[in-house]
Amino acid sequence: TDGTRDKVIETEKMSVPVDKPVELHRIIAAKVRNHGVYLYDWQAGDETSGRNHLAPVPYKTLWFLDPAILGDIKDVNGTLEITLTAAKLALYVLVETDVPGRFSDNYFDLYPQESYTVTFRPDDPAQLERARATLAVRDLYISSHQRKT
Repeated sequence: TDGTRDKVIETEKMSVPVDKPVELHRIIAAKVRNHGVYLYDWQAGDETSGRNHLAPVPYKTLWFLDPAILGDIKDVNGTLEITLTAAKLALYVLVETDVPGRFSDNYFDLYPQESYTVTFRPDDPAQLERARATLAVRDLYISSHQRKT
């Protein structure tokens, strides 16, 4: 994606051994436009999965659009259930609060129009409302731009 358009370049399915490294894919630079980002997901035979991205140039040279991340927060059995949705690509999304506790996930990418839910369980359940009040969402875009509030 180049921040304005998303385009699937190609998809592949392959089997690989688990006991040695192998080349999965060779990225052809001409297919990743200047200032674009190569996004990929993977899934293993045991149903584990993941995703990552590759920026062929330094991040500081990329022109990202505001991903316009929106959040929906619910109290569920002593935890905060935080569903985030991004209008544009959001890299290195980080959720934090001033309250000690544990996030189910706290470092991920959001693809355009994608929603992702994380939970936060405070160490002290009495601090749930304070956790909600101090919740902050950050990403690569915000690290170099001021968001309008």
